[in-house]
Amino acid sequence: MKRHQDLGSSIMGAGAMAGSNELLKRLLPSIPAALHEKLQTGTAVPGKSYGKPIEEIAEFAPRDVKKIRDFAAAENVSVPILGGPESYFQRNDVLSRAGKNVMSAIGWRGEAPEELIQLNRSSLPVAFHELGHASRPALGDAWHLVHDLFETTPGKLTRTGIMGASLLPPGEDDSDARKFVHKHAPALVAATQLPGMAEEARATYRAAKGARRLGMEALPVIKELAPGFAMHAGVAAAPVIATVLAQKLIDYLRGQSGSEKHAAAPKMPAPPKASGALRASASASWHVGAYPKPKSTAPSPGGGKAKSQPTAKPPSNRAYHSDVAKSLNNPARGARASV
Repeated sequence: MKRHQDLGSSIMGAGAMAGSNELLKRLLPSIPAALHEKLQTGTAVPGKSYGKPIEEIAEFAPRDVKKIRDFAAAENVSVPILGGPESYFQRNDVLSRAGKNVMSAIGWRGEAPEELIQLNRSSLPVAFHELGHASRPALGDAWHLVHDLFETTPGKLTRTGIMGASLLPPGEDDSDARKFVHKHAPALVAATQLPGMAEEARATYRAAKGARRLGMEALPVIKELAPGFAMHAGVAAAPVIATVLAQKLIDYLRGQSGSEKHAAAPKMPAPPKASGALRASASASWHVGAYPKPKSTAPSPGGGKAKSQPTAKPPSNRAYHSDVAKSLNNPARGARASV
């Protein structure tokens, strides 16, 4: 019965998790996105210039093109820089390259997508940021491997698995690993987002550093790029918050179910408590007909029968009245002399 109740609350928690995750992915980045629209510089690239090199796009001033090319040369980036509807760096991830090598070894002659940078407006900070993504990190392919593992299909499946494991509370017979994942699910989901956020921070740092190298101030670059970083942080925080909310909902539903079950259980009536004045002494039992049973001796070691002791003699009236007076005036039971 308890397992069915846990399953029902888990199903409701799964619905709440999915809904809140999608809602938060749209809600959390919305404020930084509005701020980004106000702080961005440059001019939007028209559709007729999509796919063209920045040197052939009128919105990019020659001096800006020179700074972008100087930045790219300093970072040893030689990929094409084109106009397009969005700004991003297209890189062949480590997993795709490994798969291409395997397929080439068995005779496949397909080509991997071309690496390139696409810019949707003539903004130097945005261009520097995408060049920062294209620059080689200090850890080289090891950095890209960790990033790609968590930002591509394997990482998404891992994140989904952790979120799913947080929905059904573990039983007493479950493994310690299962209990650990359920208890620390929000932190584990957040950990899967760290490589992506670290890469965004690296690109922003390279952009600010490159701007200073070209004689520009770093603060305006960071100011324009900060809302974009906040948008990425909002998207990354959505599954973490959704996991926390789902677990809170499941705990609440389980608590409500347990409370209803406890309230429905019949309660045994409590035994009546006699007042101090009614707890009469042993001598009072003679006056209500409950005579004490006569005591008997234990059987003898030789197997003889037990011998009954003589019947106890009733107390005197004086002893009876003395016991009653002590009971009525006992401070531990409260004074009852006036009753």
